[in-house]
Amino acid sequence: MQNAIPPDDTDPQTLARRIDHLRRELDLERRRRGRLERVAAIACILLVGGGGIAASAFRPVADVVRTRRLEIVDESNRIVMLASAAKHGGRIDLWDDAGINSARLGGNGTGGDLALWNRDGRQVMAAYADGSAGRLEVNGRGGGIGVALAADARGGTIVVANGNAETAGEIRCGPDGGEFVAIFDGRDAGVLSARRDGGRIVLQDGDGRESTRMLGTGRLDLIRDRQTQASLVATSNGGGLRLSTVDGNVRLTADAAETGGLLQAHDRDDVPVIAMGSGLGGSGIRVRNGDAVTVAAIGVDADGKGAVEISDEDGDRCGALVVTGTGGSLVLANEEGEPHVEIGGDVDGGLVRVYDRRQQVVATMEGLGEGGRIAVGIESKSIGGSLEARNDGPAILSIFGPSGRTVALAAAATGGLLNLLDLGGNVAVAAGAAEDGPGGVVAVRNQKNTQVVRAGVNERGEGEIEIYDAPGTRKRKVSAP
Repeated sequence: MQNAIPPDDTDPQTLARRIDHLRRELDLERRRRGRLERVAAIACILLVGGGGIAASAFRPVADVVRTRRLEIVDESNRIVMLASAAKHGGRIDLWDDAGINSARLGGNGTGGDLALWNRDGRQVMAAYADGSAGRLEVNGRGGGIGVALAADARGGTIVVANGNAETAGEIRCGPDGGEFVAIFDGRDAGVLSARRDGGRIVLQDGDGRESTRMLGTGRLDLIRDRQTQASLVATSNGGGLRLSTVDGNVRLTADAAETGGLLQAHDRDDVPVIAMGSGLGGSGIRVRNGDAVTVAAIGVDADGKGAVEISDEDGDRCGALVVTGTGGSLVLANEEGEPHVEIGGDVDGGLVRVYDRRQQVVATMEGLGEGGRIAVGIESKSIGGSLEARNDGPAILSIFGPSGRTVALAAAATGGLLNLLDLGGNVAVAAGAAEDGPGGVVAVRNQKNTQVVRAGVNERGEGEIEIYDAPGTRKRKVSAP
């Protein structure tokens, strides 16, 4: 039903509105008739097809429509639909209101074939049977295939092209799963795929070789010249890092675990010669030789104290720098771990011990709070000598025998002093600068430590000798005449 037209009016504006109104009515009527014609064409095809089916299913047939060519025309007697026979069977063509062949449905020898064109006569879509599967193509503005959907024995495939009709990406199906492929210059530049062992991402360089690989097992590889030069992996214990040379030889590894981390540098024979890490037993750095034997180590023990160790080529510890309860300690040992030299300290100061081959201390140097002492000898036999200096006393040089100190040489405030001691540790002979007179003095004592002989200098500067009895109560003096 058409809309009512306003009363006639000679005003120019009114005429213009009438003309616009008539034009819109005409366009509406044209589109309506076009829809009716297409519906009629489809209904006719269905009737023809249904009649054929009915004719084959029910016999005898009362009415049969049979022709080689069926044409549907519009009011201008233009063909808008054509049903005809072709090389591979029936074919239906459709034309739009501009007389452009816009659609075709037919066969291609292997199955059905559908094609759509735009008003420029260029194909914009095609769907057809391709062997045992189907294919759908959507064309771009230039006429080339922009998107293609296909299927084969492996599954479905989607191909996407760029503005130059060059394939830029594909979605494929394979025996292990699906994959998405980014394509550049005819090569697979990037692949995202699913496999039985997990997902997979692969990037290629300009020469078509793998440059990056990410695996669903928790691994990322950076590749150059077909050699993996860097890998980031995830293991059951934690993460890991591998850095390799251009030949693919591992040179640096880093691993993480619940107990700590480990960083290792490898030599050309793939031996981890340097290791730095942390764990339950402490943390530190180890240096190994070419036989993977630790020859040096520095770190922190389980108590939080620092330690340094040096070993020989067989791994036997020859030196250690550790922290004790009173301070630091340095031990230099032989190949069996027996100490040669020990350097440490306590609350009174530093301490140095030197051992002989029997592991006995033969020399010491130690601090005495406000002084020091150097000793040489054999402790087990109590023989040797020492040099001792204190802030509150004289410096003393002592010589020890099996029974104790036998010789003592001291630097007193009044001068030098020499003491020769007996087996009981008593002074037998004393010589030195006199404290009660000028010059030097020599004193001889008996076994009761009583002075029995004294040789010295009197006040006049003359020498004199005094001889005492055993108790030391009487004396006889001999002096210069």
